[in-house]
Parts: sequence; C-alpha cells; structure tokens
Amino acid sequence: FVDGDTPADVIAASDGKIISITAATGTPVVKAGDEVLTGDVLISKVVPLKDGEAQTGEKYVRASGEVYAEKQYELEGVSELNYSKKEFTGKTKTDYSFCVGDSVINFITPSIDDTYGQMTDDVFLFNIGDYRIPFSIEKTVYGEIYSEELARTSDEANEIADKMLSDKITALLMETGGEMSAMEKEVVEDEEQITIRGHVSVIMRIDTQKEAGVANNEEVTE
Repeated sequence: FVDGDTPADVIAASDGKIISITAATGTPVVKAGDEVLTGDVLISKVVPLKDGEAQTGEKYVRASGEVYAEKQYELEGVSELNYSKKEFTGKTKTDYSFCVGDSVINFITPSIDDTYGQMTDDVFLFNIGDYRIPFSIEKTVYGEIYSEELARTSDEANEIADKMLSDKITALLMETGGEMSAMEKEVVEDEEQITIRGHVSVIMRIDTQKEAGVANNEEVTE
C-alpha cells in the first residue's frame, strides 16, 4: 500500500508493449511502442526542477497515471475424437465404517472393482445434548458404471475445441480486465484429437505503484 504523500514510481504489473501512457503526476520514462517487463518503471517519481532550460534540482512525488499495454497469450482448446461415455446403471453398493478418533473400522465392506465409482460419502455424528460422542459412522455409496466407447466427427470435435478456446479467452479477459485486440487461430488435427490454438493479443492497463524510500515531497537542488 502506498499512501497519498509517499513518493512512488508507477511500475509495470505485467509484461507488454506500451500502447499509451498518460501521466497525471511524475515523469513518463517509456513511450508507445516500448517493450516493458514486469517491475519496469513506467512513470518516475522524480520530477526535474528547471529554471528555463537549465535543471536546478529535482522533486520527488507520488507518480500516477494510466498506462495501457498489449500482451500476447497462447491458449488452446482440445477435443478427443474417440472418448468414453460413462453413466451410472442404478446398481449400488454401500460401505459402512465405524470411526473412533483416528481409527477406522470397516464393518460392512462390499466387493468394489473398477466398474464402480463413488457416488456419495456421508458422515453421521452422534450427540447427547450438547455433548458430542467421540465416534461417527461413515457411509460411502458406490455406483456401477457403464462405459461406452464413442467417436466424434471432425466437425463435432472442432466445435468442442473451439468452445473450450472461447471459454479460456473469456476467463483471461475477465482476469486481466483487458480487451482482445487481435487473434489468430491454428487448427491441428491428428488421429486422436483436434487442437485449436489461439494466438491472442490483449490490451490492458498495467500501471501499479511501488513505494520509494524518499522523504515526503523532498526537493533536491543543485
């Protein structure tokens, strides 16, 4: 946190190529077109003091402003051409365990193999008034799974991969608060899957403040 009186630089919160920079206070040290890295100073806290064209000293301020940059991202959506569809058949088996402290005793243990998957896992606690009895019963229900091997067409797989890529782009824009400025798609298909790669350019605000260890509004004259 930087308070309103503490001198501070504006630095880059992310890598990118500067699109625009507007300084309200402080001295801009980058310009549109410059490539910057996270942590680079964008607007300096140091303001030159001048007498005409001659610099007579400098003043330290809390730099502020808005800086926008464009950053490149590589995202992808993938869809398998062959996949397994799994559904519960309705047949279940239930496992009961008696728990005391860290000890677990299975008193009803059905035979479970790879054709079963866990459906629910419930723990039952017991109380006498406000006092909790230090044991519990755990009930785990397993359901029989029917697995069917299916295949997608290239068009179906392409649609799924494209939707996955679109969702990732939406999440990225929400996370960065930016706007997509450009995107190129590359579709790669092999015998197993379709991959859609998105080369995405995002314009976003990257300015943040970094505290500097200089006395408040200190002026240094030559």
